[in-house]
Amino acid sequence: FTLKSNLSAKQLCEELVANDLLICPASTTAIEACAVGIPIIGGYTADNQLEILNGLTQQECMYNLGDLTMVTEAQISAALLEYITQPALATNLLNAQKKLIDGKSHERLMNLFTNLQHATL
Repeated sequence: FTLKSNLSAKQLCEELVANDLLICPASTTAIEACAVGIPIIGGYTADNQLEILNGLTQQECMYNLGDLTMVTEAQISAALLEYITQPALATNLLNAQKKLIDGKSHERLMNLFTNLQHATL
């Protein structure tokens, strides 16, 4: 286990791709991890992360430990054990991430703007 910090965008992407699991708060890093496709065990460390956490949890893209400032070593160990012993958990997280970030947002945005343009005419 190696703790990394202050990574550039390129370094972060390289680290995400090189690993099998990410433990992090529900921040933009978690969204970037979904885009790359890496299972996430996470939670929140600040109230401004709750919306991302709720969204990723509802979409089943992240294993949610809740408040990471209160999580115990035993809880992290249990989550890791579940991840290791149940390979379907990682597969399910990755499949949900692929649905969430499907690379088609540009099409949806174009359709939205086209519909808005036609609605205002």
